[in-house]
Amino acid sequence: MSHICLHALLSISILAGGGRHGVEIRTELQPPVVLAFAPYSGGGPLASGDIRIMAPAGEEPYQTGKTDPNGVFAFRPDAAGIWQIEVDDGMGHHGGHEITLDASFFEGAAATPETPAGEEAGDATGSGPPWTQVILGVVLILGLTVVAYVFKTTRA
Repeated sequence: MSHICLHALLSISILAGGGRHGVEIRTELQPPVVLAFAPYSGGGPLASGDIRIMAPAGEEPYQTGKTDPNGVFAFRPDAAGIWQIEVDDGMGHHGGHEITLDASFFEGAAATPETPAGEEAGDATGSGPPWTQVILGVVLILGLTVVAYVFKTTRA
């Protein structure tokens, strides 16, 4: 009976990790504004995510805020250099991206899209629509219930 419990726990842990995913941040330069797009790696937008913008050589955040319902945030940089963008959904999914702005950005140069950034190191990967998280949550709860039942009946 113990091998059944071990198998159930292993299956649950695999399924629970399958729905986790990181955040990919893309930027689009539209002088004088930078647009940051923050979708989950599975495709859905990271709505109402905490975002933090760090200016070049800045120790305090240049700007903080929340992404809109489409996972978008705009900011207006004030200096050339490397800017850091960090986003976090408060549930363990986060991502980071750096963009380099030169003097031409501040002169009103044409918008040039940045290449998409990969996930920040340490993020789990996965894909699929957001509803897969709901299904995996239900499977996790059912699996834990089965494990508790088996454990209880084997102790009796």
